[in-house]
Amino acid sequence: MNFKYLPECACVCMTAISLNAIAATTVVQGTLYDQGGLVSDVNYWSLSVHSAGTVTIDTLSYEHDEDDFDMDGDYNDYIDVNGDGEIAFIDPYINLFIDDGSLDASDLIATNDDDFSNTYADGSIHGYDSYLSILLSAGDYILAIDACCGDPLLGYYYDGYPDWNGLQSETSTNHDHGDYQITFNGDLTVNSVTADLSKVPVPAAFWLFSSGIIGLVGVAGKRKHKY
Repeated sequence: MNFKYLPECACVCMTAISLNAIAATTVVQGTLYDQGGLVSDVNYWSLSVHSAGTVTIDTLSYEHDEDDFDMDGDYNDYIDVNGDGEIAFIDPYINLFIDDGSLDASDLIATNDDDFSNTYADGSIHGYDSYLSILLSAGDYILAIDACCGDPLLGYYYDGYPDWNGLQSETSTNHDHGDYQITFNGDLTVNSVTADLSKVPVPAAFWLFSSGIIGLVGVAGKRKHKY
């Protein structure tokens, strides 16, 4: 099942996800887009954790092999880690929030920029790819991902450097997009994604509660008319 969201200039794709099934491993792909000048997207992934336990979040994006991961003696080459035929990537920065229906600083529970120990299992070639391993309670969460090191509460990433807005290519100059992958492990479902802060999803539990109220109102209305 494929999902594509087009909030204004943003395009984010989520692939191979079942909205109902619980999977041990869920892999998603996304793209951050240049919004003009020094501004680029932040993507918000909506998650539901079904039972308490450890959840790992592993990103893959950085394609500059400046640590000579492939041991070819070249510290300035590039590797197409996601196999998409292009060099377009970000230095990922992730923030995990509790999803209580409105996103603010008090909801932040974990963040990571770089991980030079655990991030390599998914094919990463550089510790700039973010990684989290965290014990979570059952409930709804939001994972924000942007190019290091933006502010997800702004709804966009801003970089003060005139030649780089966090979206990188082989030339290390401004690029119109940067691709990334996230691998989730745990008893969870990835529900949706948006690049528009104003459209960050309301938790599923809220909608279930609301629909229940609406259903009760509907039943009460039918009973009133019946009698």
